[in-house]
Amino acid sequence: MRIPPAAHTYQSDVETVHRLEEDEFFDLENFSSRGEFLAKVHTYQLYFNLVRPNSHKGNQSPWQIIERLAPRSALELCLLPPVLLDYYLNDSGGYDVPRLPYAVLILGKAQEVKN
Repeated sequence: MRIPPAAHTYQSDVETVHRLEEDEFFDLENFSSRGEFLAKVHTYQLYFNLVRPNSHKGNQSPWQIIERLAPRSALELCLLPPVLLDYYLNDSGGYDVPRLPYAVLILGKAQEVKN
């Protein structure tokens, strides 16, 4: 999905959601397995999309905003499960996503230089 031209607030909305996810979820939760991570992140995502009021959006949840702007929208828009993108990458990586984290690539090149 791309942000359309002249949609000046879209990027700030995206960045706000990222900050909220960090503050309200990732900074507070611990995970002992991939399954536990997926269960917790899905629960948080449902809460965020369906229930959590946003003070900068008239204390409405994302689902309430969708219902107001597009009343016939399917609830399934807010029920999508989290996706681990690693499952969709080939050996060379994916669209703008390297196969390995950037830091590992840098460290690997640094080690090659030392050898």
